Amino acid sequence: MRRNAIVTAAVVIALLGLGSQIAIPAYVSSEVEDRLTEKGGSAHVEVHAFPAVGLIGGRGGSIDIRGRGLTFDFPTENADVFDRLDGFDEVDAELTQVRTGPFRVERFELKRGDRSGNYRMVMQASATPGDLGQYGASQVGGPLGGFLGRFAGNGLLPFGNDPIPVSIDAVVRSDSGRVRVVSSSGDLAGLSVGPLAATLAGAVVARL
Repeated sequence: MRRNAIVTAAVVIALLGLGSQIAIPAYVSSEVEDRLTEKGGSAHVEVHAFPAVGLIGGRGGSIDIRGRGLTFDFPTENADVFDRLDGFDEVDAELTQVRTGPFRVERFELKRGDRSGNYRMVMQASATPGDLGQYGASQVGGPLGGFLGRFAGNGLLPFGNDPIPVSIDAVVRSDSGRVRVVSSSGDLAGLSVGPLAATLAGAVVARL
């Protein structure tokens, strides 16, 4: 009888462990999807971790994110948002048709390989001169307010209101959860995209 009880207890524990291994990743994935789609759009998220209980503490093996038609607000400051991803060994995020601040983002990618400290960020977007000027004027104290304000005030915006292409290829790093740009290439009408890369990366990660 005692042996049967031990076997039964072992089976129950194994089933509970298997259930948590399925239920916890599913729950975490669903929560991230809900945050991403809070203002519309669609998203699919998969997280993997063994043991799955590590996800409760923000640790996991990998997180894979796909989204389309999402809307993000710019963060009001360079907050400690990257610690939401730092606990994963691998990160793979690809978003399309995203709207954030004055920018329409056709494609956004943020990836980090196994045990790598740096993230690779690639973005293709556009913004109209009117939207850039209006945002810069309304966000003087924000992370991009001064940058865009000088951009508009110095007459660097082209005439008309045709969309200005924005391209970014950057390496960013988490500095105790804050975004730090290691290197960047690309431009916004000839200006350095370093400040923009940090802000856009933070805008996306803040919703995870």
